[in-house]
Amino acid sequence: MQSFENIKAKAMQVVSFLKEKWDQREQPINIWKENDKTYTCMNCGKEFQGSYCPRCGQSANTERFTMKNVLTNTLEVWGFGNRGFVRTLIELLYRPGYMIQDYLHGHRQAYFQPVKMLFILCVIYTIVLQFFSTEIHEGMVEEWRHYVVAESTAPKDYDHYEYIIIEPDDSEAVIEFNKAVASVSNFWTDTAQEYIKWRDRNKALALLLMHALFAVGAMRIFKHSPKNNHMTLPESFFVQVFIACQFMIISTIYMLFVREYDHNDRYPLPIAAQAILMIYIFRQIYGYGIIKTAWKTFLMYLAYTIVVAIPFFLITSGLWYLKH
Repeated sequence: MQSFENIKAKAMQVVSFLKEKWDQREQPINIWKENDKTYTCMNCGKEFQGSYCPRCGQSANTERFTMKNVLTNTLEVWGFGNRGFVRTLIELLYRPGYMIQDYLHGHRQAYFQPVKMLFILCVIYTIVLQFFSTEIHEGMVEEWRHYVVAESTAPKDYDHYEYIIIEPDDSEAVIEFNKAVASVSNFWTDTAQEYIKWRDRNKALALLLMHALFAVGAMRIFKHSPKNNHMTLPESFFVQVFIACQFMIISTIYMLFVREYDHNDRYPLPIAAQAILMIYIFRQIYGYGIIKTAWKTFLMYLAYTIVVAIPFFLITSGLWYLKH
């Protein structure tokens, strides 16, 4: 009975701690503690008070090398030895918009650099994909079907091609037009497939490119928001990089349980889940209500689609014309 009471008391403490953290999620985090102790810098010999030498910047906590130092220095190559990495991971899950807002407003020492973090998370995500390669490989190598022109009486293999049927009474002009349509469609398909293959090989760069375009749309659409209005393009870009980091964290966790991957998608998360996460973050950053945030998020996605689709159509059509 006493053991049950102890467990109950511990559980209540955990719940109370989590509730306190949730209630304080809008407040900037403060990780600094006053340090009035006097140190002598082991690098330049200057006496000082605080955590770092004001002359050379070396930490006051400089000791002989131990196995802990070796492990920490090794992990710092990938960011894991930095407490800011773990802190950023956690806060991107429960207070992403407020954390991004704190970062933009100058609270940066407590957090990990977003671009570097995105590259690290993409490496982790790729390792997870390789670990589940049995379930994922078939979907990644599947080729899209191409269009071919065939007579209505000809035998057809529908597993590999989409057929444009020629009827016996079709004129020569109609046949040539159908062949041109098939040729352009196949060129678009091949170009899109090559891009997807490049994107899978360069995940972090592709995400940076995609979210850079999102940043342009978000900067314009949320320009007059109640909070963080008139955000600059670099600030909007860093918002999007942090969002990409959050998506990669959740995508990696998602892959551990779902074990399915469609290489045509930028993230394995369902589109609805991505939209909900984006609305959740934007509401914390920009201060609109849920409905208005959802509407402006939709406009941002629409603007991105238009900005990507029109140049893709024009460029691939021009290349096809030059090639033929």
